[in-house]
Amino acid sequence: RLRLWAELKFPVMDELLPLMSVEARGALKKLRDNARFVEKGRQLKATRVDKAEKQYQRRCSSAADAWAGRAALLQIEIKKLEKGMSVLKFVRLDGDSIDKVQASEKQVAKMRTQCQFVRAYLKKLQKRNLAKETELRAAGAAASKRGVKEAALYRASEAAALDLVDRMDLTDELEDEDVEEAVPGAKRKFERAHDIADEVIELLGTTDTISTGRALREWVSEWMKHESFGLDMRGTWSPEHLLDDEDVLQHVRDFMLEKAAKAGADGLSVESFWKFCNTELLVKVSADAAFETILAKLLTTNEEGKYTISKTTAHNWMLRCGAEQNWFRPGYYTDMHQRPDVIEMRIEYLYYDRKLCERTPSWVQIPKHEYDTLRQGVGWIDVDKDPHHYLNDAGEEMVEIHADQFEETDGARWEGRTVSVKFCPEAQSAPAHPGEGVVARCENGHDLTCGICKCHCEVYRLGQDEAVYKAYSLPKGVWVICGVQSMRKKSDGPGEMVSGFVDEHRGWGLDLSVEELRRVNEFRAEKGRAPLECSPGLRFLTYGKNKDGYWTAADFEKQTIDVLDVLEVLEPTKQIVIEVDYSQGHAKMLVDALHVNKLNLKIGGNRQHKRVLRDSFMRVGCLAAREPDEVVPAGMLKLGDTQHFDFREGDTVYPGEAAKYAGEAFPLKEPKGTGQILWERGLWTENMKLVESKQVLSRCLDFVEEKTALETLLLDRGHLLIMSPKGHPELAGLGVEYCWGKSKRDYRQLNDCVPRHLHDNIVKSFACLDVARCRRFARRSREYKRAYARVHMLFGYDEDDALVGLKAVEKYVKHCSTHRCTADQDAAFLAAN
Repeated sequence: RLRLWAELKFPVMDELLPLMSVEARGALKKLRDNARFVEKGRQLKATRVDKAEKQYQRRCSSAADAWAGRAALLQIEIKKLEKGMSVLKFVRLDGDSIDKVQASEKQVAKMRTQCQFVRAYLKKLQKRNLAKETELRAAGAAASKRGVKEAALYRASEAAALDLVDRMDLTDELEDEDVEEAVPGAKRKFERAHDIADEVIELLGTTDTISTGRALREWVSEWMKHESFGLDMRGTWSPEHLLDDEDVLQHVRDFMLEKAAKAGADGLSVESFWKFCNTELLVKVSADAAFETILAKLLTTNEEGKYTISKTTAHNWMLRCGAEQNWFRPGYYTDMHQRPDVIEMRIEYLYYDRKLCERTPSWVQIPKHEYDTLRQGVGWIDVDKDPHHYLNDAGEEMVEIHADQFEETDGARWEGRTVSVKFCPEAQSAPAHPGEGVVARCENGHDLTCGICKCHCEVYRLGQDEAVYKAYSLPKGVWVICGVQSMRKKSDGPGEMVSGFVDEHRGWGLDLSVEELRRVNEFRAEKGRAPLECSPGLRFLTYGKNKDGYWTAADFEKQTIDVLDVLEVLEPTKQIVIEVDYSQGHAKMLVDALHVNKLNLKIGGNRQHKRVLRDSFMRVGCLAAREPDEVVPAGMLKLGDTQHFDFREGDTVYPGEAAKYAGEAFPLKEPKGTGQILWERGLWTENMKLVESKQVLSRCLDFVEEKTALETLLLDRGHLLIMSPKGHPELAGLGVEYCWGKSKRDYRQLNDCVPRHLHDNIVKSFACLDVARCRRFARRSREYKRAYARVHMLFGYDEDDALVGLKAVEKYVKHCSTHRCTADQDAAFLAAN
């Protein structure tokens, strides 16, 4: 410890005691303990001091020579740089690797500055050490001439050092106070180096490259260790990146999505992504000449001449591609907005909605001159690409525009809406000979033989959805006073479920007057149904095992029947169109519906899955394609046949299970499996699995056209059901999601967190949903429909329109990890309305 301490202090003549060896200090201890060896100890000490003095002089001389040599080497580098050489021999790329590189002018300028400052530092350090050597020699000469008094002071200093050894616990750190007490005026080596660096900076001045002594000492340390300087890469970064290319980015994201869907060692990790980049991505990209420049700027090659990246870079690339690692949170919702089947469903929905628009009273007809005047106003933008121009009965040129063109949803324009003038009501009649076994139906599926079809009538549209309100729900924002915020309940408390309807004529909840309710109950009495006590537009359910239970498809079916009774009485000439979201309850099938979910692969199966489907008439799209003169094998079906889904007399067991049911073991009345059904239709292939067989069967025309239980309910009464696309709350029926968002926003503000007040607070929150606001929400929903039509370039929209539409739906197109909610994603719109 003392030897290390002495090396840091560069002591003067009377401070050389700590440089003595352990043996010398032991001898001096003996000198103190035994007076008989005092003289001998002094002689030994004098010998050691002389030896230490010579060693220090030699060390200073050799260090000065070394620093002079390094300074001379730096002078050579300075001359090279001053000659304008742009190829530097000693430039470290990374770690300790040294290679020739082509340096930019900025890098050469910084290298020149480094060389000049480090050379000045080393020269100054050389002079300082030579001065110390001279001072040491002079101190040695003066010490030899000192008298008795100086010798006594020296011995006192020696005694103080030995006392320090006795008092010091060698397991502790050496304190600065102890050093100053033992050797007054001592300086540490790094302190002297700091002073020299500051002197050089003050002498040469600061630059853009260096402004502190600390930076200069780092340069000196770098030069002393490597005899080179690291290449300064600042300013050489290129804004171009390999992942800016859309194809490369999509390829990387596809890999990450595929890996993220797996678990364990096969899942996504930095390690797997790093291997993918080095073994597949960069190999593929480097073969393309279009990426040669970007790769040369972005990456370096290995010994084999291949582009590679480190694991750290791989992690940065993952983040750049949108990957983020979070804690897993159990939930039921995942984003499916851009899934191919959802996109197809969205396009189909937009086409169907477009057809209904002409029959929906949402159009305004104005003279052409008035339309031209409105277009010249500030902020006018046609909501439809090409407004319809026509001549009225008086020969005046008119323009038909959508009511969404006008902001005042409670104004005269909105109140005077009509169906489109392009709509020509023509009732469809049943064909004279529809064919054996074929029921004549309209394009929407209504039975034309019963006279219930209303597809030629004006449309009355409603939107429906369910929501849950919790007793302890409060606004997300909270006031924090001096760092203290109020306490809240740990859970959301008990809740109540609400199923609500909305339309643009009566607003929220299908409000009824006393007279209207009386007329409806008279109609229901004729049908043998119980009277209504209030409007069926709102149904409440206190959910829970020991309460009202849970909302099911049967509950919604009952509410739908009540709503249809109301509207058939109040709007008898209109076709009712109910729009719901795509949920499990709304998509429930009938018990005997043609659906593949509960079918087995083989004949029969366990009792739980024994489900017999209704008979199906075979037509084009249900059977395998055959040549006109091709003979149909025995047991298989042909066009015009009826397929039964349980075994009957005369049926043939398909080859896959023929051996099992040979002889008397015929599976009479047993449900057929997917194998048997597909074989009879000519669609069975050998070794087909259950999943594959269900996929093939579900694409048959009769299974594709099968209606849900809710659709069947409305079709049987001449009305229609629409399901909005999955994952699109912004498109849900007439802005019903916006109604829930506005109501819940107000509910959280007025909620007093008392469970018995839950129902009353919910009803109070509905007060904000007047007819005008419901119309604004419906208009908002239609704005998104138009935006999606632009994105898909439907109804005459072009590429320029697609860009506008993409910006409008941008926040809904991006990937989310939570359930889509208009209250969160369109919060600004709800706050303003």
